[in-house]
Amino acid sequence: MSDVVVTGIGVVTPIGIGADAFWDGLLSGRSGAGRIEAFDASSHPVQIACEVGDFDATDYMDARNVARADRFTHMAVAAARLAWQEAGCEDAGFDRARVGAILGTGI
Repeated sequence: MSDVVVTGIGVVTPIGIGADAFWDGLLSGRSGAGRIEAFDASSHPVQIACEVGDFDATDYMDARNVARADRFTHMAVAAARLAWQEAGCEDAGFDRARVGAILGTGI
């Protein structure tokens, strides 16, 4: 067995994108809940959700790949990139075949 080391986290949430923004949101008691804006929810009995409103997938992926992928994939790629950056791996020269990311989601 090999040792595993967690060196960075990437979060995409309604209260903050990135570890620092997320932590600030937690400490300030910010709520991520609000009226649904991503689509017309007027015909649904519940019109409140926790949406990630200020997220722009093109900050993390090229526009061509954004057009080909769903929102879940956009956020997963963003979280992985944020974790990579936070870990300081940008210019570390790692063998990309030996690096991984674990993704968790709550649906």
